[in-house]
Order: sequence, then structure tokens, then C-alpha cells
Amino acid sequence: MAQATPTDIIENPVESGKIFKINSIFCANTSTSAMPNITVSIFDGTDSNPIVNNLLLPIETTLVASNKESYFYIKEGHSLRIQASSSDVVAVTVGYEVIE
Repeated sequence: MAQATPTDIIENPVESGKIFKINSIFCANTSTSAMPNITVSIFDGTDSNPIVNNLLLPIETTLVASNKESYFYIKEGHSLRIQASSSDVVAVTVGYEVIE
């Protein structure tokens, strides 16, 4: 299945002086007919490190990709990305804190 281009959901610029604490990630399939494959990853400027890799998201379901018990940080120069085979049917919600 062809994958759409990865999209940065949270981007922490180089030399921002900040760290982003990611508390939760929800990926919802809003379609009544399409079942996209999704990948959620941390991009360090060169490589993508998947949190969820090529997972089929069933019709009208929501995936909890990360929750408060499995929080992680986005350092300077890194970003949180999502890639979906049908990106127009996936809604993403991220709960985060900015640490300065």
C-alpha cells in the first residue's frame, strides 16, 4: 500500500532552548470505508524511529499510540511525525507540554 509523505505533527527547532514532553497521541480513523496503515515516529533530522510502525487502523476506530504512562521527549532538532496510507481519513491529537 502506498504511503503518503510523512507529516511533522510537533517540530522542535534546533537551538529552540525547549524540550517537548509528549503525554499522549491519539490517531482516529474517521472513515466509514477506508482502513489506512499508519506509522508514528520520532524524526531526528536524518532517521525516523517508529513508535507505531505500519499498523492497520480499522474503520471508525482510535489508536492510543502513547499515553501519560509512556510519555517521551522531543529534543531540539527532532520532530514527531505521522505517515498514513490515506492521510485524509486520519485525525491526530497530541497532548504535550513545553519545557523551557
